[in-house]
Amino acid sequence: MDVSVSSELSLLDESLTAALFAHSDDPQVTAMQRRIWTGIRGDLHPELIQAEVLPPAELCPALHRIRGYVATAGLLRLAGHLRAWEHHATPAAIAPDYTRIGRQIADDSIMALENLYPHIRPTED
Repeated sequence: MDVSVSSELSLLDESLTAALFAHSDDPQVTAMQRRIWTGIRGDLHPELIQAEVLPPAELCPALHRIRGYVATAGLLRLAGHLRAWEHHATPAAIAPDYTRIGRQIADDSIMALENLYPHIRPTED
């Protein structure tokens, strides 16, 4: 089973990420963008790791939910990868590959998005 189905997709949907995260001179908009991104960024890896051990009946809904929020944030390649994982949720033996590749795509996506829009990087409080 080829779990790299999404490798042809762009990492980011740059028109969508620009609409969501483009720099604003309004500090309230910037704070809102950072809160949204920090939530997505913080949940992503734990949810991918958890997905690896979910039973098939719970896996598809979980992947669909994760795919929804990453697609909304413009993480195009990761959304494609999650869609492929969702459609091949069994056998469980392939889940570690989907998780490993998903985490790498997530890391690449986070880096790319934060390089484009450094103002959304989480700050240490």
